[in-house]
Amino acid sequence: LYEQLRQVEPAITLQMDLLSGARDDLERRKWTIRLAHLYSSLAHDVEHAELTLQQARKTWPHDAEVLRALCQLYQNSNQQAALQLLLDRASREARNQLTQGMLELQPFDTLLTIAELNGKQAAAEIIAAARAVLQGRSQPAPGLGPRAMAHRVEKFLLPDAVPPALRALLHEVGSALDRAVAQDLPQLTATPLYTVDAQLAAECNQVAQSVGVESIEFFVSPELGVEAVAHNSSPPQLVFGQKLLALADRPLLFFFLYRGLRAVSAHCCALLRGSGADAQLRLWALLCCFAPDWQPPGMARDLIQPLADKISAQLPSPLPHEATLLASEVIHSFASRATQLNALLERWVMRTALLASGDPWVALRAVAAQVTGDATLPGQGVPDGGVERARFIANAHLARDLLLFCTTDECGAAREQGRTANVP
Repeated sequence: LYEQLRQVEPAITLQMDLLSGARDDLERRKWTIRLAHLYSSLAHDVEHAELTLQQARKTWPHDAEVLRALCQLYQNSNQQAALQLLLDRASREARNQLTQGMLELQPFDTLLTIAELNGKQAAAEIIAAARAVLQGRSQPAPGLGPRAMAHRVEKFLLPDAVPPALRALLHEVGSALDRAVAQDLPQLTATPLYTVDAQLAAECNQVAQSVGVESIEFFVSPELGVEAVAHNSSPPQLVFGQKLLALADRPLLFFFLYRGLRAVSAHCCALLRGSGADAQLRLWALLCCFAPDWQPPGMARDLIQPLADKISAQLPSPLPHEATLLASEVIHSFASRATQLNALLERWVMRTALLASGDPWVALRAVAAQVTGDATLPGQGVPDGGVERARFIANAHLARDLLLFCTTDECGAAREQGRTANVP
């Protein structure tokens, strides 16, 4: 009432009384923000409003509502430099919180507030979706679908630790490695998908064509769990687990579909199957094909040569000059870190599927299926309780990486670029 009557002194005095009588921390924060608002809008005392909110930031350093109030004050008083400094500092603090401990709501709230204040809708949507996961619910952001595999999006998704030379080498000759180590489909007792579900097979083919993967074969195997395995890139083959189809869960199935299509189109199927040690051995064997005198670190070449010979039989003759140069660069820049390759590529294909889907909750269920072999109720493969769910995310490195990725500038930029990108 005092505010409506423009009576400054009684309004501020009453607000201070309310603040003094606050029953808890939440109410104290509410009345502090309200007091700053009265200083600014009623008394036109920006200095007192700023001091009030700066003190509030010291009391509640990670509170998104206090941050929003101070940012709006700077916006309204045209203090652009102070606003940008505050946003940058708050962003750094929130990201430090996320990388140093268990994932909690507060830093997600802060980063969501910053994205909204900066007018970055695409970033805000996916941060809000990741925040919902921490609360045990799905709040999907608009998915990019096939645009998640557009070239202009890819650079934001590939982990920095993967050198461009390796990505280019796989594009040139990765299919030879895939053919050399492909498991026989009869061993998986795989059945063509179109004989099991013709409509689903047609839908999967339509998605594959939209991302530039032509003439792909889809199979179903009772030997696989709740998963889809990129079996080969030449010819393109993807095998769904029978348990995945039995769930009749389209969001999860299409998440795995995009994951598999990313692997097939990148010619890295062989490097994603098996363990980190398997991927290291296979990459080293591929590199040996281009560097006859190279000695892999810590391993006798004789142990790798049989696999290298199998890969050589799949390579064109003579060897492409460009691929030889790329292999030399990979040897010098990445070969000693090849044990990381499987995990790095897994992050890449899962990030792609996440952007295609737009739902971090589905991504978390996919990780749970890989870890536990289950994605069914209750909890849909993810622990139902808040503490157990937080512990699962903390211990499942891929789950943590995906949720953290949702808060990054790269994810926001990928979504922004993807909205206007041409499909591959």
